[in-house]
Amino acid sequence: MKPIKNDGGPAFPSKMLVNRFATEETAQKLIGADGMTLRDWFAGMALMGFSTQPDNCSTPCDNIAGWSYQQADAMLATRELKEEA
Repeated sequence: MKPIKNDGGPAFPSKMLVNRFATEETAQKLIGADGMTLRDWFAGMALMGFSTQPDNCSTPCDNIAGWSYQQADAMLATRELKEEA
């Protein structure tokens, strides 16, 4: 499997402080909690939309995950075009 050029970065990036029992040296450091990528989020949304259509339920679903990621890649490509404009 070849590496993906653009995964959209983290879908829900956040920073959180380390817990109060940390050493003095690390007590004020922020830890990144990136979670899933935006590409994963878009693929999940495409999959949810696909599964809400009654006609799709009778379709053989050999590669629905692959289709979902193709939709996500299209969304990311469109997003890049809008950012460049």
